[in-house]
Amino acid sequence: MLVLSRKVGQRIILGVDIEITVVQIRGRRVRLGVTAPREVCVNRLELQKRIQEGHPPQRGRPRNPLETERASHAGSETLGGSARQ
Repeated sequence: MLVLSRKVGQRIILGVDIEITVVQIRGRRVRLGVTAPREVCVNRLELQKRIQEGHPPQRGRPRNPLETERASHAGSETLGGSARQ
């Protein structure tokens, strides 16, 4: 496993078209933003395990209106305010 240190606003690139940005660090919680092509599936590990077990994801209410717009355009789950290109 490669372990990298990043500060808020710094990015990590995976391949040529996936970008991970450190959005916020608050105590022991880190918020990450993911920018990836629509055809790339991006999920939290615990959500991916539920899907693989045959349990569909439960969609809650988005936290802000921008997430509602993104969800309707993406046709898939948005995670923590992350955006996809």
